[in-house]
Amino acid sequence: MELKEHPHLKGYFGTVDGRVYSNKWGKLKELFPSKLKNGYYLMSCSINKERIQIFHHQFIAQIFIPNPNNYSEIHHKDENKSNNSVENLEWCTRQYNQEQSLAKTYLVENLITGEKYKIHNLKKWCEKEKIRYDTALRNLRGESNTIKSKTFKLSRTCPKNNNGR
Repeated sequence: MELKEHPHLKGYFGTVDGRVYSNKWGKLKELFPSKLKNGYYLMSCSINKERIQIFHHQFIAQIFIPNPNNYSEIHHKDENKSNNSVENLEWCTRQYNQEQSLAKTYLVENLITGEKYKIHNLKKWCEKEKIRYDTALRNLRGESNTIKSKTFKLSRTCPKNNNGR
């Protein structure tokens, strides 16, 4: 496990797999950021008796990922806000981040009929099919093979472009 200290938050460290540590208490201790309602994780750091809050993904990206274009946002490539490993994060523009997170095309396969079709709004499709949105996202991340009693399988079809990264 290679620890690397944050460039601005002295005494706080990260690893390439996204774990965070501090030696502020005289020994190295793993920290566990708090999960917010929006799914992101927030860390509280104490520097010179001042409390500084930073998102977990920002903390890791600032340590390990060069940002020569001074981009302001970080994109989770797999859309899993819990996955803050370096390989899952990339600096980007706001536009790129929104395009990657919202404007996707999905391939739906009906495993009973064999029918395949594309959808552009996953949330609306989930509402129509009476499928929980978080269940569909778990399927896309590979955490489940099928959804709705083994009726559907989802996959992403949009190619990622390199503009704005």
